[in-house]
Amino acid sequence: MDIKSRLKISLQQHKYFVFMFVFFVFVYIYTTLDERGEKPQEKLLTVDTLIPNGYALVPIELENITAIASLIEGYGVVDIYLGKNSSRHSKKLFQKVKILRAPNNPNAYSLLLPDHLSSELLKYDGPFFAVIQNKNEASDNPAVREQAAASKKSVKIEYNGG
Repeated sequence: MDIKSRLKISLQQHKYFVFMFVFFVFVYIYTTLDERGEKPQEKLLTVDTLIPNGYALVPIELENITAIASLIEGYGVVDIYLGKNSSRHSKKLFQKVKILRAPNNPNAYSLLLPDHLSSELLKYDGPFFAVIQNKNEASDNPAVREQAAASKKSVKIEYNGG
């Protein structure tokens, strides 16, 4: 017997297995491709899933929004002052807090603040004035430092014989 005849006999004997194999291949292809024939993209991460525990993302109205928008691309570190339009003189409210640009609106910003400081910001009327600081320096704000120190956990990795 030659190979062609052996293969033909084998396929006839195992036609149900061949049918099931082809069926599962088509099901796999159908479930992994969307209607346009492209692979589905992974679900995008949203900002609200990236907020650390104990923090809040507070939208803020900035008086110097055009200057900040031209200098901060995605996020930065700023000092926040009361704006010039407020009845009081310019007063520093927060030092070295993170500011994030909204992904869907390039002229909207939010501050990443510990929960207890977010209520402090809401006591004042905006707009506020932001001054950009160095991202790499530690915060001078004791409340932010305490919250960051409390949230850090030490991790110990041991290698045995490695």
